[in-house]
Amino acid sequence: MKTPTERQMANRVVKIVGWFQLVWSSAAFLMHALSWEKASIPIVGGLFILLFTPERIHDERVKDLKLKAITWGYAWGLACTLCYQFIRTYPGIETNLPAFSAFDALIVLTVFALVLFHYWRWRDGSN
Repeated sequence: MKTPTERQMANRVVKIVGWFQLVWSSAAFLMHALSWEKASIPIVGGLFILLFTPERIHDERVKDLKLKAITWGYAWGLACTLCYQFIRTYPGIETNLPAFSAFDALIVLTVFALVLFHYWRWRDGSN
């Protein structure tokens, strides 16, 4: 069994910090300790850490999948965000949908990218 390199250990620690930040801020919001405006900032930070930290095996295929996931995830996330804003603010439609902040949009975009990356990586590994 190979021992992880110093860089792999550092990446693992950074990912643990990202997960901790994500779980802590989500739990604080759910327990009403933080408002959504304050909780969404560390949630975005945790998601960014998870998305942009190198993987344990970070070869050309993983880099290609990550770039593809970021491209498609941000494109589809932006499309969904724009549709939501259009429906929310369209003059003829009466909705009680809440306003969408920039951090809400970043959460949607980054979650799309993370889901696509892990799905494509799983699918690539199962072949």
